[in-house]
Amino acid sequence: MFNMTEVGKKIAELRKNSNMTQLELADMLGISFQAVSNWERGNSMPDISKLPEIAELFQVSIDEILGKHNSVLHDIVNGEQVRLANHSETDIHEVAILMKPQQVKEMIDVSDFHPRVIYALLPFLDSEAIEALMVRCKESGKSIAVFLPFLSGDRIEELVENANVKGEPVDIYLPFMSEERIREFAYEAFDRGGLKEASQYFPFMAEKDLRILTEKASVHD
Repeated sequence: MFNMTEVGKKIAELRKNSNMTQLELADMLGISFQAVSNWERGNSMPDISKLPEIAELFQVSIDEILGKHNSVLHDIVNGEQVRLANHSETDIHEVAILMKPQQVKEMIDVSDFHPRVIYALLPFLDSEAIEALMVRCKESGKSIAVFLPFLSGDRIEELVENANVKGEPVDIYLPFMSEERIREFAYEAFDRGGLKEASQYFPFMAEKDLRILTEKASVHD
């Protein structure tokens, strides 16, 4: 990860070496004085769009400002297509921190996705973008497991209901559901097809509920 304190110190050093005030730097970059102050105190990082401007202004490389090389950032700054699957999760996450949600969305290409890539970007997207991306991944035949920690309980339950209608497995959703709702879904599955239909819920159910279903199955037999 980028060290915000060290990046702030570097910006402050470059500014002072140029005999420039924080206000003057802010004016040159078209930002507020408070933004520059927050950078230099290590409270925030420059937006990704500002890094080339800062580097050009002080005649240094972006790597020098950040204290390290980031392959994703290098591609973006140089106008190259970012193939996320070719970069490490660390580099992807680092750059996403500096980007606005819309910029992150524009960088995403489902056809290029690997689970680790998706997971690195999801914390930086809003719920609408996450939902749209999940739908696209599902339509392209990719697993949606990485999206589940970012979905609401109601949305998880909706996915379970849809999976039941289509006869698809639901086990990937169950760790994100309450014990009560799992019990309800298990009972409904039992009513549809007995223990076999309900079996995928068993690892996530309380022992007492398993006993109830077993007893009901014995009565039916």
